[in-house]
Amino acid sequence: MTGQSESPNEYSRWLQDVLDRLEITSYRLAIRSGVPQPTVTRILTGETKNPKAETLRALSEAAGGPPPLEKESSEDISFRLEASLRLAEIRGHSLQEAAHEVNAAVAILRQGAREGEE
Repeated sequence: MTGQSESPNEYSRWLQDVLDRLEITSYRLAIRSGVPQPTVTRILTGETKNPKAETLRALSEAAGGPPPLEKESSEDISFRLEASLRLAEIRGHSLQEAAHEVNAAVAILRQGAREGEE
């Protein structure tokens, strides 16, 4: 990359939301998470399109978790599910445990959809 921003992706939008929600800079998030500042910047700009699972874990833990489901688009929710499966994998959870978490997320989504129809 030559100083130009790449197009935003799910990871860059999520990370920007984290910074906005916590009202901190990317530098502060780098310190909190232990993720190098250049890595955080590459994710924010969209240069890094598929961060490593351990990077996502460190950022998620420093952020206090991903943004609430109610404020997310279906694209963002797909990203959360993918990230949840990756986190489960690196934490050594079984596929059954990961599936349980995905099913719980789907139940929340269905409940929200029903409430939106009323």
